[in-house]
Amino acid sequence: MGYFYSAAKKHSAPEPRPPEGKALHPTPPMPTPTSTPTSGTATRRKAPGYGALGNKFSDDFSADAAESGTGGVGGLKVSGVEYKPLLAAPLSPKYPSRSTSVTVTGPGSTFMGSQRFWFLIVLLACNCAMYLARINLSVGIVYMYDDEQEFEKSLALSAFYWGYASSQVLAGYLAARYGGKLVLLASFLGCSIGTCLIPMGALSVWWIVSTRAVIGVCQGASYPSQMSLISQWIPWFERARALSIISAGESLGTILTLFGGPYLVNLCGCWEGLFWSAGLANLAMFLIVCIFLFETPEDMRKSGLISNEEITFLKL
Repeated sequence: MGYFYSAAKKHSAPEPRPPEGKALHPTPPMPTPTSTPTSGTATRRKAPGYGALGNKFSDDFSADAAESGTGGVGGLKVSGVEYKPLLAAPLSPKYPSRSTSVTVTGPGSTFMGSQRFWFLIVLLACNCAMYLARINLSVGIVYMYDDEQEFEKSLALSAFYWGYASSQVLAGYLAARYGGKLVLLASFLGCSIGTCLIPMGALSVWWIVSTRAVIGVCQGASYPSQMSLISQWIPWFERARALSIISAGESLGTILTLFGGPYLVNLCGCWEGLFWSAGLANLAMFLIVCIFLFETPEDMRKSGLISNEEITFLKL
């Protein structure tokens, strides 16, 4: 081993030597330090396509307003202050932007009592009515079938979700093409008719399975249509709160059905009352959506029910 090692070392290439007075691997030059901006200056840093508020006003207004500390458009005021959560200031919320923390205040920025607030209340009631029709069979099944009819019960309870899972993608496409309001109206109308038809089947399991599947198809269109409407009515920095508000309707409808359903059956003397009441509630929501819900804020402005300041705020 010693022979081979010494032979290899003998015939190997000599190590390179640096020129005299120079290093073999010179150290790269250090970058020249730049001066730190003083407190009176600000550095503009924007993501591509977005300014301080991440919207179409950014190039003209938002970035400069956030840097200078003041600014305004359409009666709205913007200042570069620290973001505070809704609980700290519930009546005058302060919103973060996509690039820096700003405060948006003005006549159109107040949430409570605004048109977008009532828009969300209508959607909350929509989800409550939808869940009245979805959960009522969980209460009525106890009165409709005997304990040993487990197969019939499982078919009836699962039929809703067969239809619910099949319609959501198509409903999203239709809402984007024809508008969320039209799809939501069709959802309520079909849900109302299907729920009222359930008691007419004389406890035929296939009748109940068919009608519940139709109800599932109709309710599968509810959330895609609502998301289409929310994209028109709610600015991006309020959408988390908007979804939490409308989702509360699910819990409210479930509580009303599971808690009040047995009392309603005892009051009516028959289980059919569960489905008649839920069907009428969905028909009432069909009329409310048809009359009071607008596809876009621009459509409501034609009726004079929304201020120009709130229209400006919704475009942020």
